[in-house]
Amino acid sequence: MTTIVLPVDFSEASANAVRYAAAMSCDRNLRRIILLYTACVSAYDSIAVEGDGGLITRERDKGQALLTEMSRQLVTECPAGTKIQTALNVMPVLRAVHRLIEDERADLVVV
Repeated sequence: MTTIVLPVDFSEASANAVRYAAAMSCDRNLRRIILLYTACVSAYDSIAVEGDGGLITRERDKGQALLTEMSRQLVTECPAGTKIQTALNVMPVLRAVHRLIEDERADLVVV
């Protein structure tokens, strides 16, 4: 196993999954951990709030900042050879996970 995908929503549960992956990277030969955040806003949210795409842009910017911070923390907890990547997507989470598995040849998804 060399690549793990971690979908995160910045909740305490996803923080636990990140800590678990960091601990696992110390015991196994992991090359990459990919943190995935999906900034998917439902059609109902975008209609109710605004129609110019600003909601999605703000959600994407907020997610990118939080992903960067989480990846910095993860770097300090993992062995030096483990590469930490981030992925931001606007697709629904399950579709984004499937796409990332295909594109990056991930071995494990930790949710």
